Parts: sequence; C-alpha cells; structure tokens
Amino acid sequence: MWSRWREQLRADLTAAVASGELPGGFDVDEALFEIVAAGLALNAAT
Repeated sequence: MWSRWREQLRADLTAAVASGELPGGFDVDEALFEIVAAGLALNAAT
C-alpha cells in the first residue's frame, strides 16, 4: 500500500511540475522523501 501511495504521489508531483503548478527546478524525489518522512514522524508522535 505504501509503495503504491508513494508512486502515486511521485506521479502527481511530476505532473504538477509538467503543468507549471510547481517550478521547473522542483526536486520531486526530495519532496517525496520529505512528505513521507513527515507522515511517518506524525504517525510515530500519536
């Protein structure tokens, strides 16, 4: 499930860059890492 969610998030971020919703130099892999890390941290904190 996590793997599918991460791949969908990667696809959504990539599409946002392609459509201009996010800047061209946006690092999709870094954003993906940070979003997943924040989610895991929040889950551990509850």
